[in-house]
Amino acid sequence: MEREREKEKEKAKEEKEKEKEKNKGSQSTQKHVRELPPISLDSEGKPILPMKLGVMTLKSLGSVVYDNPAFHSARYIWPDGFEISRIYASMKHTDKMTSYLCRIKNIDGAPRVTFFYFISFQI
Repeated sequence: MEREREKEKEKAKEEKEKEKEKNKGSQSTQKHVRELPPISLDSEGKPILPMKLGVMTLKSLGSVVYDNPAFHSARYIWPDGFEISRIYASMKHTDKMTSYLCRIKNIDGAPRVTFFYFISFQI
């Protein structure tokens, strides 16, 4: 009976190792992927803005500042002039919605992310 338990434990351990090997790297390389609708382009091949992306509206892609390391890292890029907005519940008036804007600007050679809110409106 004890020998059977040991065999079952051994088998479970082997299966667990096989599963680990099978999924190796999947957590770091396979993130949740959200599909976007086709992007409309102008005659020069540039995206037509503003563009609706789910609940957000992309207003400006900005430009990549490639010669200043403050504007990029190994993981992120902060393009100068980037703007995106979304409608979200107002922080001041709980019964209203507000349009929020996120903007990245080059201020004194460094990216500055600013948030603005605009007109609140009734739900």
